[in-house]
Amino acid sequence: IKFLSQNARLSLLMLNQHALKNMTGALIAHRSGGTIGISLDQEIPQDIFDQFAYISREIKIPPERLYADQQYRETVHKNMAVVLKRLQKKAKLSAMLNRLTAQRAGAQYLKNHIELLCDTTCSIGKTLGWVSESSLEKLIYVAYMHDIRYFEKPELARIGSLEEFAIKKDQYSKEDQIAFLEGPTYSAIMAREDESNSADVERILLQQKERPNGKGFPHGIKVQKMTPLSCLFILCHELVDYVINNPGWTFKEFVLITKPSFQGPYFSKIFAVLSETEKP
Repeated sequence: IKFLSQNARLSLLMLNQHALKNMTGALIAHRSGGTIGISLDQEIPQDIFDQFAYISREIKIPPERLYADQQYRETVHKNMAVVLKRLQKKAKLSAMLNRLTAQRAGAQYLKNHIELLCDTTCSIGKTLGWVSESSLEKLIYVAYMHDIRYFEKPELARIGSLEEFAIKKDQYSKEDQIAFLEGPTYSAIMAREDESNSADVERILLQQKERPNGKGFPHGIKVQKMTPLSCLFILCHELVDYVINNPGWTFKEFVLITKPSFQGPYFSKIFAVLSETEKP
């Protein structure tokens, strides 16, 4: 950018890691420090913009809580290599999943929930070819960050849907109700403000509680606007909670009770992997 001057021409190939189908010409309109403003020869297609997660920081967090969450985020980065090394020692997907165990006590829920999410998302993602060894850190980061808004009230993390929330919300204070509904947006904001992360991470965190039928939150999007990794995380989250809540769990039963509610090509591919683990 340093050698580009005003009125210089360039070609736009990518927009925040999203490839444009056709190269778009542009004219540099102005410069401000390391930032340039460009005037495009043609409009960027709407389907490119639809891939972005637009969020605003309307959430009000006490400074001491925000500081604690920022410190936790830094700790996640420091420990990520250790978690990745542990996951790389895992056996085949079927063997790993068949050995899944979880402590179900309330105080241990978040810890085991996070660890099982790392196991399932990374293993299934690799099996499907949706993530490489070098990009597994994205899924680990998401697993550790997705419930950060609920750390002070872990039972909120166990509410699985808006329908369940509607039934249980009167048990909680107004502040706790707001915290629950802020969860996905807050974790996405924390990722956005983390310079080392990509747009993929922010998007997964923002879509983590969406549902294929549009009855999730915060935006009520349907399956057509969900990314493959968002679908992977959402369904693995369902699997992990099913394992934690059902000591006698089986893959066959999980697929049977869950598949009708999670329709779509990406979910179908994940269910196919889970069904394969049933085979001897």
